[in-house]
Amino acid sequence: MVLIKGYDVDNFNCSKIDSNLSFEQLISKDIESFRLNTELIIGDKTFIFVDKENPIMYMSNFFFDKTLIIDKDFMENNKETVFSTLISYIKNMKSEKIKIEDLELINNEVLKAIIENSNIKKVKLGNKENIFFLNSKLYEEFKKANKEEIITDGVTEELKDNFDSIIAYNNTKNLVADYSYDNLVNSSSVIIKSKLSHEELENLKYISNTAEVIIYFEKCENVFQIINKLRELNFSNSVEVRIENKNTFNRYLFENINNLIDTSNIKVNEEGKIDSFETYYVNERKLVELVKPAFDLSPFEKYLYVYDLVNKYKKYKENKEDKSMSRDLYKLLDSEYMVCVGYSKLLKDLLLKLGIEAYEYSVTVDIGLDDVPIDTRVIPDFISGGNPSNTHEVLTNGAGHARLFVNLVDPKYEINGYYIADPTWDNDMEHHAFNYALMTHDEFNSTDRYNYMNIYGVQELFFVHSLEEFYYKLNVLLDKNPNKSVKDYVSSLVMYFKDTDMLFYQELMSKYEFLNSYLSKTSRDDIQNVLLDIGEHILNKINNLVDGEKFKNGITSLYENGVWQIKDEENIEDEVNKIMEYNKKRHEFCFPIRYMIDRNGVEIVMMNAVNKFDIEAKKVSKI
Repeated sequence: MVLIKGYDVDNFNCSKIDSNLSFEQLISKDIESFRLNTELIIGDKTFIFVDKENPIMYMSNFFFDKTLIIDKDFMENNKETVFSTLISYIKNMKSEKIKIEDLELINNEVLKAIIENSNIKKVKLGNKENIFFLNSKLYEEFKKANKEEIITDGVTEELKDNFDSIIAYNNTKNLVADYSYDNLVNSSSVIIKSKLSHEELENLKYISNTAEVIIYFEKCENVFQIINKLRELNFSNSVEVRIENKNTFNRYLFENINNLIDTSNIKVNEEGKIDSFETYYVNERKLVELVKPAFDLSPFEKYLYVYDLVNKYKKYKENKEDKSMSRDLYKLLDSEYMVCVGYSKLLKDLLLKLGIEAYEYSVTVDIGLDDVPIDTRVIPDFISGGNPSNTHEVLTNGAGHARLFVNLVDPKYEINGYYIADPTWDNDMEHHAFNYALMTHDEFNSTDRYNYMNIYGVQELFFVHSLEEFYYKLNVLLDKNPNKSVKDYVSSLVMYFKDTDMLFYQELMSKYEFLNSYLSKTSRDDIQNVLLDIGEHILNKINNLVDGEKFKNGITSLYENGVWQIKDEENIEDEVNKIMEYNKKRHEFCFPIRYMIDRNGVEIVMMNAVNKFDIEAKKVSKI
């Protein structure tokens, strides 16, 4: 560290004051601030401004404006002279402001001179290293002298709750999180994103009763303490608890529910879905009870149990007067209504409770085929021109439908892949139906006779068989959406993995730090490297077929573990074989012959995937 005498540097604009420190010398300067030895560190340089040879310096620059600096040793040896001159100067000040940084420069006579000078309106005493504690006696004297602001870094105990506007410390310090007294009194909402100390809990009393309190659970460890304290303070307005992960919050909730005083004004906000605390608690209890039997199973067995529970939870039924009855997760639990959105939401929620990642997936399906015989040739309307030429041509008719994207990993069954689930199409109140339970992306395509590329979302990049196809489809998306760039799609893919594959998301964020910031300045090579990793990861995770053998073994395990009970006194093997036979027959009409239209409008017939529930056929094919 290089030590430099700052008073020799022209830019610092220092004026040397004779050591006799006469009043006449000071009065010719416009001084507002007084301090002892001070240093200024810039890079590897340390500047000093007073020393034994030059004990007093006046400065007026960017760093020290209108400031008198006195050497500490000089002060110690010349107290009477310093205080006498200082008091004389203060009594004659014309400025409205005075700042005395060091406690050694403050005594009763100095304070008296400040009080008696009617020109002085704003007073700063001490600093964070030399804390001056304002006491009630001095406060009263300053107030009586019509001072407008007293700035200190502390107050004595009797002034702690005094929020007179002239006491700067109480009005600027944070009482609760980042909120000062004025903020708490005047804010329409108070947002808490960190654990509150005991003192901060006590300071909740200053929150306006008309304000809404919003608490972020994941960032605030003592959320129930806050709720209880507000209730003790008779706070009656809304308190909203925002949560990101229901599993984490539910563990905390169920362990601490008996500690809550009153929840009548509490709301729970989970990703924008807001419910009363009672509604949330009652329904989450119901949902947890549904999955309890599966807690100790392997991931694949958990999936089979939950999927079967959902697809036979109730028959498909819409409520035309109130569609939320069939779609809202909590409402459908106790109603007779449920449609595709409801099946998918229930399946997603139960899977997440068991630690299996799932993501709601909106698709378009062809309802124009609903009543068409399985062997009928179907032509899409853009080929036929909307005017079928004969009875063998049927116009397609797209409609929105909800499915689920599932990331299932189970070493016990050697399963590791991305799958698409459709409990709606497996809705069966009497049988264990799994034809649409874990569709690969190829199988997904096989659910429709015609399949066209989705030109809007990144999901299409999962329907590939090679890196070449991955890049080809990305280029199609870029061509069809000129307002988006490669970097936009990279960002979308990364965020998609955050919802569907947290391990891979964390791997990407760790490997490529630039993903944590805006990508506009990221190099082309970096983007290409991310895309390559993403493309290879997708190819490793898609089209990993869960065959009939795995389904049979998983279903057998559910019976052997007593999760499912044997019907009609049959043995486990017979019962499992009945389930497999039912799914084998059902699979034949669930996945019809599929057609595609190439760029020239030529129809290509594509036979469907092998019936994976036909285990015997699979065995024969291996010979």
